[in-house]
Amino acid sequence: RTSHHLADNAVVMQGMPDLADNHKEHVRNAAMALLRGVDLPPPQAHFVNRHTDQKLHLYWKNHGTQELVAVKKHLQPGESFGTTTYPGHVFVAYYANDDEANHSKSNNNS
Repeated sequence: RTSHHLADNAVVMQGMPDLADNHKEHVRNAAMALLRGVDLPPPQAHFVNRHTDQKLHLYWKNHGTQELVAVKKHLQPGESFGTTTYPGHVFVAYYANDDEANHSKSNNNS
């Protein structure tokens, strides 16, 4: 109880840095969604293979097992790919001919 009281102390609050404009917008959107009783849309991740001659395999890393799970195989040079994600989601990309990528579980071979 005491630590909560201290966390609300005006002196402590004044010592916190100001939010950047983009962070203020995120907080505003989250507060509006909360007040309306609606969910925010999930964040999106967008990937572009900027290589001119290499296909890529894209994986996400399972935090619990450390296993790599295929999200997109054979991302062609110049091709883009988007997917729903969440904050802290870890993605890993390998060249399509990299042996390490062949040892991962595949959920999506698109």
